[in-house]
Amino acid sequence: MSMIVFALFQPNSNLSTLALVILSIAIAIRNWKNQRYAAMIFLLLAVMGFTVFIKIIF
Repeated sequence: MSMIVFALFQPNSNLSTLALVILSIAIAIRNWKNQRYAAMIFLLLAVMGFTVFIKIIF
């Protein structure tokens, strides 16, 4: 999780940012049944990563 947070503030490339967004969504889906709070945090990180990805592109 710390790597996801670090990459949101220090993105090296578009591909790594997009990969981290997909990874955080996958973790959120896996944890949704048992740990809803953690899943919501990962979804929030995915939204933040997606906005960084859009800012890099445009």
